Amino acid sequence: MEVILIQPRGIGKSRGDITPNNASMSMFAQDIKAVLDYLHIKNLYVVGHAFGNRLAPTFATLYPSYVDDLAVLAVGGDDEKNLKQKACLSNSFNLELDDRIREKALQCAFFAKGNDPSIWLAGWSRL
Repeated sequence: MEVILIQPRGIGKSRGDITPNNASMSMFAQDIKAVLDYLHIKNLYVVGHAFGNRLAPTFATLYPSYVDDLAVLAVGGDDEKNLKQKACLSNSFNLELDDRIREKALQCAFFAKGNDPSIWLAGWSRL
């Protein structure tokens, strides 16, 4: 078995056409498909953790022929975000912002207190 960690736009040094207004789960799912097609992978087991727990089902819904099995971990509930949370989420994807501001936004949007959001900016290669 081979594990592939696909780094979404805006994570680590990855770039691409991403703004707070165009970032969407379907866009990230299309990116995953593009990587898989590039690697000639047509069937896989998909594991979504944290942010990926929302992305993995989106990918499986849009591209079911690729997915042999799906697992989601650290699943959050369906809750309405307040204005601060919405701003943090939007700023976390804003590549025009200074990394220090994005890191604070990431902490607010995705990380529990005591966890280091810099991993998001550094990219998955640190794992």
